[in-house]
Amino acid sequence: MTRMVRPTGALFLLACFVFGPLGLWGCGSGGGPGGTSADMSDSDLQEARTMFNRVTREHSLQRDGEALAAAEVLLTLYPRYERNDEALVLAIDSAMRLDQPDRALSLTDQLLEGHPESDRVDEALLQGSEMAAVAGDSLRGAGYLVTLYDRDPAGQTGALGVLLSAGY
Repeated sequence: MTRMVRPTGALFLLACFVFGPLGLWGCGSGGGPGGTSADMSDSDLQEARTMFNRVTREHSLQRDGEALAAAEVLLTLYPRYERNDEALVLAIDSAMRLDQPDRALSLTDQLLEGHPESDRVDEALLQGSEMAAVAGDSLRGAGYLVTLYDRDPAGQTGALGVLLSAGY
């Protein structure tokens, strides 16, 4: 099996965004559903870690546009990276700080669809319901709350469950 040598820099990122969805470019062998970080090559795993660290750094410095851009690159090139759920949570927060509720809700949906087992889902559902209400989409907000309830109907999720069962 031969391995494709990838160009680096902005040209590579542009090519991945243009040709990657069409399956015409070898953008990240960490791609494709059904795998895990363990299935990624060592070099791809290192690149994904570097990109995740960039998302974290940009978010912590409140450079939210850069954090969102880095998160999108990470999620596009390495969809099987094990910490993508964390990157999505940071991207959601960055989108909210940039006053982009539609983008934040889209990222919330991406988290729910791609990482339903994540420890961050319950928090994202609650936050998503609030964001949807602010954006005027009460039906979507109610859907998030129903999903949250369905995940734990007895309210046994610790602090979050106590808040909700206390009539929040």
